[in-house]
Amino acid sequence: MKIEHLACWLLTSGIACAQNTENPLKNHFNPAFIQELDATLFYSTIDILNLEFGLHKSTFNALLKSKNRNYQMGFDNYGYDLFNDAKFSISSSQNLNGTTTLGLGINIHHLQIYGIEKHSSASFNLGLSYITKHYRLYLFIENLLNNSYVENDLESRFILNGLYYWNTNLHSDLQLEESMHTGFHLKHRLSYNYQNYFNLCILQGFRPYEYGLRLGYKKGAFQWFSQYKKQAWAQTTGIGLIYTPIYE
Repeated sequence: MKIEHLACWLLTSGIACAQNTENPLKNHFNPAFIQELDATLFYSTIDILNLEFGLHKSTFNALLKSKNRNYQMGFDNYGYDLFNDAKFSISSSQNLNGTTTLGLGINIHHLQIYGIEKHSSASFNLGLSYITKHYRLYLFIENLLNNSYVENDLESRFILNGLYYWNTNLHSDLQLEESMHTGFHLKHRLSYNYQNYFNLCILQGFRPYEYGLRLGYKKGAFQWFSQYKKQAWAQTTGIGLIYTPIYE
């Protein structure tokens, strides 16, 4: 285990600037999320997937709020010394009516296998949200046109999220995901907030079987959380810090 990699991961994994902590912590970014911004925010995450090889996955995003439209600009990176897969993205969204939002994202991909080959490609993401007082429905299509570097080597996913608010403090999030690379996934998250200071989230995966727990504490403009997750291929633990630029 390399101590510098572990220290980097613990310090930066999940660091974010956000009013809504649920959306940045998901395993995808739906452009329809942008319309729910209260203010401009920034967030960054990094995960060390293999300490021995230095395999990592990192994300840096800026979500910008303007008078007429909100935007997202981001950079995602996956790889290690001999392999690098990078993605630059820009997204925006538009309200269709009082309850429905449509979002579109454009991605530029660069793949580099050092000393062998380089590839570039573009892809498009589509997001749709339907929001009422007690429930929310999100549709996300990643790589809408199934573009690729060579053939079927860019991820294509269909994700449906259904959120139900039992009350102001408790809500459920059921996620159905169909991935071209990894098949069907069914996940559930149950989140509880106590007086807007304490957060508990139970993570459950039914296909494949996974489970996890996330604890968070908010004080002023800061929120700290720690997470444990048992996935089908690995066990992960982490800590994070979320900072809200505008705090009232």
